[in-house]
Amino acid sequence: MGNLGAQKAKRNDTPISAKKDIMVDKTVRVRADLHHIIKIETAKNGGNVKEVMDQDLEEYIRKYLPDKL
Repeated sequence: MGNLGAQKAKRNDTPISAKKDIMVDKTVRVRADLHHIIKIETAKNGGNVKEVMDQDLEEYIRKYLPDKL
């Protein structure tokens, strides 16, 4: 519990300007986009997240690393 309190205190000490920089970070947007795509594909395929992610990973490997499969 002490660690959570320390994390909360650290967040509260972060200046507002630094928090804005974090929110603008491109990696945050890319991760959000990927999450959104996975949710859409999962809905199309009947709601099995693991199956969708496995299919996408296999397609990626076949496309970019064909000798690894």
